[in-house]
Amino acid sequence: MKGAFLAKMAAGAARYRVSGHRLPLHVQYAVTRRCTTLCSHCSLPLGARGDLDTDEAVALVDHLARIGTVRVTLTGGEPLLRPDIGVLIDRCADHGIWTTLESNGARVPEQMPKLRRLKQLVLPLDGGRAAHDRLRGPGSFDEVLSALDAARRPAAGLEVWTTTVLHRDNLDQVGVVLQLAKKYDFTAMFQVMQSEGTPYGPAALRWMAPPEALRKAFRELLEAKTSGERVGMTEKTLRYLLAWEEGGRARTVAPHEDLHCLAGQLYCTIDADGRVYPCTLHLGRDDTARSVRVDGFDAAFDGLHEHGCRACNATALTEYNYLYNLNFATLYEWARSGRWRRQAGADPTGREDAA
Repeated sequence: MKGAFLAKMAAGAARYRVSGHRLPLHVQYAVTRRCTTLCSHCSLPLGARGDLDTDEAVALVDHLARIGTVRVTLTGGEPLLRPDIGVLIDRCADHGIWTTLESNGARVPEQMPKLRRLKQLVLPLDGGRAAHDRLRGPGSFDEVLSALDAARRPAAGLEVWTTTVLHRDNLDQVGVVLQLAKKYDFTAMFQVMQSEGTPYGPAALRWMAPPEALRKAFRELLEAKTSGERVGMTEKTLRYLLAWEEGGRARTVAPHEDLHCLAGQLYCTIDADGRVYPCTLHLGRDDTARSVRVDGFDAAFDGLHEHGCRACNATALTEYNYLYNLNFATLYEWARSGRWRRQAGADPTGREDAA
């Protein structure tokens, strides 16, 4: 993230610390729950409801800009299923909002003209072809490669990150993903698979990795990080995940005393139908959640800080919490993230070692 945007987020966090002023610096907006696939670990599309229409979604973006939101992540489902996704991206860009889009990659090449004003594209990558296709369906790995090809062409020039959901069948794929990150010039994030209390639900349970196996993977990532590999998580978060105790400390007590959950205070999630939640792990947990469609965003956001969580082991949420707790090491790493120099002679379309 560029310095000017990061400085705005840090300033908002500092203001909160001094005055208690709550502000959604980062909003994750699931523009639709519809998807082009039904991944083995995900039941999110099965709960699809009516999406906000274009006028409602544009008005929401306008309001977020007015109150000071710095970053918006457009996600789903598959956000490229919305015909107006280019309108929403452009509206965010018009307001100077750092805009990220999360996609499974299937429609990225054909819709690149709509993505030209994105700051960041995030794609799933669960390992090599066999590991990825087991979770997301045959051919999905090649769709990610095609999306990477399109996004990294000079005419597009998008900053690309991937997210690897760590599960029991792909813990041996960490090195494969990092090799692909070097080859295709992207930054690799790794996420602990969530199940209980999330919209992914029971479908994820059979994919959950044992805690000690996860810790082994995070030790490998920490070593790769300190060796200069393209690991997107900060060292602080990796050490936090190594210290996490599954079950006994879940969501009520942080394994580190210097981390406090700021979901619903400095960031939040908006579901496709306009309901507002503290974060993605709360999606669908409370059918009484207020909606921007009925109550307006401010009223919907007002009560989110009373969610009762202190911390969790969701990688991205841990990163946000360290950032908004103004951890210096995290701020420094965020300022440097994604700034690797393209390897001389790298072939951005070669696929000979992708399997």
